[in-house]
Amino acid sequence: KCKLEFKDQSTQSGPPSKSLKPVLCFDTTGANSLICAGTEKTGSDSYILFWDARSSNLMGGYWESHSDDVTCIKFNPDKGNVFASGDTEGMVNVFDINENDEDDALLASHNTEDSVAKMTWFRKKVKMDYLAISTHTESLQVFDTEDSQMLHNFTREDVAHSIRRTGAQHVYIVDMIEQQEQGFLLLAASRYANDKCLRFSTFRNKKLKPHINLPLDVRDRQVVRDCVQIPGSQVFVTGSEGGIVDVWKPGASPVGDSFKMKV
Repeated sequence: KCKLEFKDQSTQSGPPSKSLKPVLCFDTTGANSLICAGTEKTGSDSYILFWDARSSNLMGGYWESHSDDVTCIKFNPDKGNVFASGDTEGMVNVFDINENDEDDALLASHNTEDSVAKMTWFRKKVKMDYLAISTHTESLQVFDTEDSQMLHNFTREDVAHSIRRTGAQHVYIVDMIEQQEQGFLLLAASRYANDKCLRFSTFRNKKLKPHINLPLDVRDRQVVRDCVQIPGSQVFVTGSEGGIVDVWKPGASPVGDSFKMKV
């Protein structure tokens, strides 16, 4: 049963004059008190919308900083008032929601010159001020939000090399996972039919280095779409288009626990 419904039916500029704004992504603050969502381009604008998670009341929105579909929203784990947003035009913006208006809230911007797929905040030394940004062309960028500059740009070939694959055209990025001390893990895969693989590389000291191989069995997972790490553990969960959810544990059998999803 749905207890709360979050939507925005306000009028926007350009056709259609009245409609629900299609949500493509969302995230919540650490206290789960605020829901922030990014929308498709609707009319002539793309929206970032804010709702009170307890009442579903629409609290406001931003619509001047993105001009195409907003594909990713990520709150900073250490700073609950700061979040990053990315769009298909390649823009990544960082906002402080404690400010009164959109112009004052905008802290930093970065043009990836690509289309933003996913983002992950991560720490270097003690500061959680860095973003790992994956793109729809399977490249990876590292952005320093405090100094507003790109630190590293890894091509699809670099990603392939980090998981020890030579056929970069078969390699795709699944996700980036922030690590407790510093840096992040990059999960990437190869869809090459004769030798599929799913592997972690690690980002430390300005480089991507091979890290962990997740051995696959013969079942057809198709494209692995997402990965999460169970907090406080070395257990990872992946989900695929083939309807299989895998749980990967250190020291487990060659293939982790798997669950076949049924409709």
